[in-house]
Amino acid sequence: MDKLVSIIIPVYNVGKYLSRCIESIQRQTYTNLQIILVDDGSTDSSSELCDEYEKKDDRIIVIHKENGGLSSARNAGLEICQGEFFSFVDSDDWIDENCIDIMLKAILESKSDIVQCGYRKVDDDKNVIFQSTMENSILNGHKEILDSFFVLQNYNTMACMKLYRSDLLGDVRFYNGRNNEDTIYFADYINQIDRVQIINDILYNYYINCDSIMHSRINKKKVDDAFFSAEYLLKKCLESYPEYICYMRRNICNFSTGLYLQAYQQSEINLMKFINEKFIFNYNVIKRNKNIEKKYLLKFMLFYYFKYLYMIIWRIKKVK
Repeated sequence: MDKLVSIIIPVYNVGKYLSRCIESIQRQTYTNLQIILVDDGSTDSSSELCDEYEKKDDRIIVIHKENGGLSSARNAGLEICQGEFFSFVDSDDWIDENCIDIMLKAILESKSDIVQCGYRKVDDDKNVIFQSTMENSILNGHKEILDSFFVLQNYNTMACMKLYRSDLLGDVRFYNGRNNEDTIYFADYINQIDRVQIINDILYNYYINCDSIMHSRINKKKVDDAFFSAEYLLKKCLESYPEYICYMRRNICNFSTGLYLQAYQQSEINLMKFINEKFIFNYNVIKRNKNIEKKYLLKFMLFYYFKYLYMIIWRIKKVK
């Protein structure tokens, strides 16, 4: 098994965490790797660190570019990707040493287009604050893949913690200029895949910076991008998979209320108004859909007509 696997790592001002990420990849038990470090205009020590690692490991290729955001950096990596398979690792995350070995064996044995592994969320003290729980499964055809995403919610849209076949996804690119780029990427590549394997091995470590206030706070750009990605996926469903519109609108209902609650907690009045405008648009769309489950329509109506009552109910639930 000597298949070349490309690993794309977008890098931007992560000097504090970059070595942990790169060295976790260098320590992989599977060694036939192309490690692509895309320095997205870093202003800290990240740029120099990338160059130092490139000098010591001939598997590493460094791209230095002007800052263009996460999507732009990932796309730059895809342009020079030479592996028969590829994967993404965020530069403040890291992977277990047998991650690529296990995922490559899985994708070859199952003849899948994508393999998704389990992951854990880890804080600064390496405490595991969340760990995914998934059963081993193989999803055949668009229906099973979409069922897993919309209905069972086992398959996620995160670009990381997956191994992809390059010949199927090599021409799909990330949408520049938007957050929630992973959802848009999923919407674009879903038509090109027919078989996905989910493995329950926990192999990816997702770092949560508990000290970063901006990590949890929302702003107008984040809200606008969240609705953009949801409506982008909704449009794809309308074009190709209308039977999943009900679930898509359920998801919009859930994250709309979540965003409003966050804005309420931050006392961002203008942001609450902006979310409400977006919410009203989707509420009117949902009212016209006769297939949506009544409980989700009721949630929309409660939120739409009785926002402050909804806040009181939410606070009571939080206390409990």
